Amino acid sequence: MTSLIVVVEGQTEEMFVRNVLGPYLCPSGDCLVIPIQLNGIKPYGAVRKATLNAMKQHVRHLRACTTMLDLYALKKCFPGYTPPGAVADPYARTKQIEDAFGVDIADHRFIPYIQVHEFEALLFTDPSKFVISYPNAQDGVSTLSAVADEFANPEYIDNDNPPSKRIQAAVPSYDKAAAGPIIAQHIGLSVIRSKCPHFNDWLTKLESLAT
Repeated sequence: MTSLIVVVEGQTEEMFVRNVLGPYLCPSGDCLVIPIQLNGIKPYGAVRKATLNAMKQHVRHLRACTTMLDLYALKKCFPGYTPPGAVADPYARTKQIEDAFGVDIADHRFIPYIQVHEFEALLFTDPSKFVISYPNAQDGVSTLSAVADEFANPEYIDNDNPPSKRIQAAVPSYDKAAAGPIIAQHIGLSVIRSKCPHFNDWLTKLESLAT
């Protein structure tokens, strides 16, 4: 049995990988999708060490190793890092970091992925699903839907007022780790990838590996 390692930022991403991404990529169970949690935003040295250690630990059965880290609040010590606003296009800024990250790890099995701008962007693909976890938050859901309509796609929701802060303002009881992966699961990967091109590109790469 082979393994796909996903080095993730925190508990939210870990649960997303475990409960949503993993079952989708390997429904038959012939490949293990294993999240490795960093327990928060870490300096690049810690991310690099965790990534290399994970690849070494699973080397015999490793199909690939990837990451799921937020662009928002990413540490300045990351290779290829430029400050918010220095590169107008968030996709270009993200690709620059991912490319430099990949060069530094220097392993053909490594697929660097930085989420534009953070995990909560994925939830803006269908804010109506917030009522599943927060049935009394209809007004907040309407606010989130209006925010989603302001942007070309959810990945453009910016650093100045990132997705998680917008959600917290509209739905104050929002619990990122508990509700985020559940809402994403109800939205579904097909909807998320249709509205988040960078996420879709990553998922496409992972699908090719899983098969």
